[in-house]
Amino acid sequence: MTITTAPRKQLFIIGNGFDLHHWSRTYPNTSYNAFAVFLKNNRPDIFNLLTQTCFLPYDTADPLWAQFEGALADFEPEEIFEKIRDYIDDTNPHNFGAAGWEVKKYINLLTKNMAEALNEFISFGCTNPHAVKYPDNICDLSLPLPQEALYLSFNYTDTLERFYQIPTSQICYIHGKSGIGSNLMIGHGVDPLDHNEQPRKERHSLYEELRQVSGKNPWEDINEDHYSLSENLVREEIDYYWSKSFKDIRSNIQKNKSFFEYCQGISTITIIGHSLSEVDLPYFEKIKSKASSSAKWEVSFYKRHERKKKEDILLSLGIAKEKISLFKLQNYTAIR
Repeated sequence: MTITTAPRKQLFIIGNGFDLHHWSRTYPNTSYNAFAVFLKNNRPDIFNLLTQTCFLPYDTADPLWAQFEGALADFEPEEIFEKIRDYIDDTNPHNFGAAGWEVKKYINLLTKNMAEALNEFISFGCTNPHAVKYPDNICDLSLPLPQEALYLSFNYTDTLERFYQIPTSQICYIHGKSGIGSNLMIGHGVDPLDHNEQPRKERHSLYEELRQVSGKNPWEDINEDHYSLSENLVREEIDYYWSKSFKDIRSNIQKNKSFFEYCQGISTITIIGHSLSEVDLPYFEKIKSKASSSAKWEVSFYKRHERKKKEDILLSLGIAKEKISLFKLQNYTAIR
């Protein structure tokens, strides 16, 4: 992003609750439950695979869907392994390619294809009047958002620009913005090294050990050593899920370094509609490091039980309790 005006010393951090505040509850919205409905109706291949491998419920209204990104870290590949088992053939290494392609197809469904489906879902919802209904009088729900402030949006929508005329130059869409050719950032926060490197090293070591002991290609010793090279190579393909579905926040912060530099000395941080999920906490740590030491942190909550949870998260980041204030979004009527 390019800041073209001198920003106020105020930063707004925008989460999905901000969009839900504006959109009718009786129509599809941008919640993950609504995304589940979209997948079930339009991409059942992705939806079914998610329920099979990430333990997400078939019931799209289940509150577990609200933890969608976290569920991606619970990925269990055995269902995929069962789907491609018939393609594994240790008797002929030239046939291994078939198993590899089948694995890639399923991993792509859970990563690349799912991100494309999310983009389609957001775009469809924002442009199709039958998918999303905006209130008749948006001013009845509008919030006092200054155009000269900075905005860090975790949403993929253009609500800030469309309804509030916030200049695009003042907004950082930290995970991308929906549109043609957009690459939306979605995923879990588990470092792929925790899943990839050690298993790969173990497989490579076993391969080398078999080769050195036998003095020949392990393909020739499969039955004797009870080792399936094709099966282990398939598992290596499955391991790529972790890197492809990883939300690499550290790299993304570096990519958006200029925006965070503009946050230097920020004196008020107002968080609207963000759950303060664990996967996104590095962003808040970065903001804290740039903000004034006396900065005020204003945080919206939706349900009463969220109030203490959000306060505890901010306290864990080292923010003093007296600097934290929490408010119900519908009560946010004046710029502090």
